[in-house]
Amino acid sequence: MNNHWITNQAIRARWLDEAERLKPALHSEAVSPVHEARFVDDAAAFQGWRAAAGCSLVDLASRELSEGDSVDLDFGTHLVGSLEISLEAATRGVDAPVRLHVLLGEMPIEIAAPREPFHSNMLARTWLQEETVHLDDVPGTVALARRFAFRFVRISVTGLSRQHRVRIASVIARTSGAVIEPVAPPAGLTHKLAAIDAVAVRTLRNCLHTVFEDGPKRDRRLWLGDLRLQALANAVTFRRFDVVKRCLLLFAGLARPDGLVEACVFEKPQPLPSNNLMADYALLFVPTLLDYAVESGDWETGRELWPVARHQVATITGALDAAGKLPAGDPFGWTFMDWQPKLHREGAFLGLAIYVLREAAKLAAKVEDDEALSGFTARAETLSRIAHEQWRDAAGNFISGPQAQRSLATTAWMILAGVVQDAEARAVLHPALNDPAYLQPAGPYLWHHVVHAFHLAGDRATGLHLMEQYWGKMLDLGADTFWEVFNPADHFASPYENAQLNSYCHAWSCTPSWFLRHPQFK
Repeated sequence: MNNHWITNQAIRARWLDEAERLKPALHSEAVSPVHEARFVDDAAAFQGWRAAAGCSLVDLASRELSEGDSVDLDFGTHLVGSLEISLEAATRGVDAPVRLHVLLGEMPIEIAAPREPFHSNMLARTWLQEETVHLDDVPGTVALARRFAFRFVRISVTGLSRQHRVRIASVIARTSGAVIEPVAPPAGLTHKLAAIDAVAVRTLRNCLHTVFEDGPKRDRRLWLGDLRLQALANAVTFRRFDVVKRCLLLFAGLARPDGLVEACVFEKPQPLPSNNLMADYALLFVPTLLDYAVESGDWETGRELWPVARHQVATITGALDAAGKLPAGDPFGWTFMDWQPKLHREGAFLGLAIYVLREAAKLAAKVEDDEALSGFTARAETLSRIAHEQWRDAAGNFISGPQAQRSLATTAWMILAGVVQDAEARAVLHPALNDPAYLQPAGPYLWHHVVHAFHLAGDRATGLHLMEQYWGKMLDLGADTFWEVFNPADHFASPYENAQLNSYCHAWSCTPSWFLRHPQFK
């Protein structure tokens, strides 16, 4: 197939123009806090802080504030949007501007715990949500121009004439998100699974803006691995296929000069590539496109973007050597798979590559590319045989690396790839779940693939049990939306070495709704 799209700027421009046309309208609602918050230092609470109810908003409106005073508010659930604060004078006139410092947080730790000294191994302090604003005239209203993701807000009076005091007349959050239709809960679920589904839906909803963002607090970007999982959940909930198509067109139109798609792209101030290549995310363009075409019925877009999908598969899987390994030197960027720093990724990546080859063959059949269908099918079988023969120990466990590391990542992806199936798949998957010698996932992204592997292996009951254990534990700890990172044994786990920077509403955590709603899992 001709890959002239790689160098044809007119084709890429047309894709980006179509993506712009598909930009969704945003909806806004005004939301008031439910009560004052009182943060309690509690070693038994998640991350050591618990938000208790303080006084009512009626009592708060009568409180007089001087310089140095602050108020903590709880909006009752996770929101995405801007904030408006109205003040009135508690004394006769206010003879100088009032300065407010506003902290916003998704979790209590972001408000109650000190932010200094700041430390992170990779992220900037500016991701911590805060703003300093002034009111020149009181009574008056000030609007925080930026968009935030939050449940909790601390408003501190940091500048005010000594002889004057003010009262907070109102605080209004103006939410922002793509327009969606209400989603009915699925029938027949246990109370716990129904609650998990509701929070998963809210997670997806709060990440759905003019693109599917990875997290509305941070990074607020379009990432391919996140998009794939969001698109799965979207297909059984909001069905905003126009936004999925927009995201696919952005990735295609902003592909690198060599035709490989970026791991993420910037949407604002205008669509731009991020110069961030990840081998596993580039390959995941393929199942994302296939799933979109199947669920939406839009095979026209499937055909139009097929050359992009084919190029990812042919280029990256074609470079795997006789042992199923990528060439040294990361020619296709880095490989993510999971936040687990100890993970040896080669085995899991080989499983993902085989899985994508099989998905690409399905897409090739639909768009009637017989050459690709034959080639990708044969390549998948070859690599599957290599995985079966060279990536298992004497006991049949899947391994990776010079230390023969056993991990749920490698095991799950080999099952998703179809290297082993049914009873044989269950025979390797259950020990991987229960044996402490197996490296465990570090976050919901990989746990999704583990749950999927159990479903594919014919053990839906264990998959649902894992969901109740893992996502359900986040609920037990107070989650309104599901988190980017969660280690039940370490509540401060963070790939950034700072739990205040973690995203507590994150795209790749929304997939319980897919497992609980899609007909294939019933």
